[in-house]
Amino acid sequence: MNVVEFFSTPQNSRQKQYEALRAFYLENQSASTVAERFGYTLSSFYSLTRTFRNYLKQDHPAGHYFIVEPAGAKPRFQGSETEQLIIELRKQSLSVPQGHFILKEGWRC
Repeated sequence: MNVVEFFSTPQNSRQKQYEALRAFYLENQSASTVAERFGYTLSSFYSLTRTFRNYLKQDHPAGHYFIVEPAGAKPRFQGSETEQLIIELRKQSLSVPQGHFILKEGWRC
């Protein structure tokens, strides 16, 4: 797939919505043209524009169309108490059968 194909033939519904809205609002294409180009009925495209305008009223409207990654380092895996115990047992170089026995018997290390 080349760059032109990527942008002209959206691969998922969010990309299709984004490209349709972009064509309508930024390229000033008519609603009927955009609806036909992206496979919407005219009424469903108007519904999409209405929904989009409602998202713009939210604090983070881009989050609907783009994945918003939080800044900074990702939090460390906490896991359940059992998962944490398994990790501690593995750090002690215990085998899986040994760890299983310890967990089964309810021992604490």
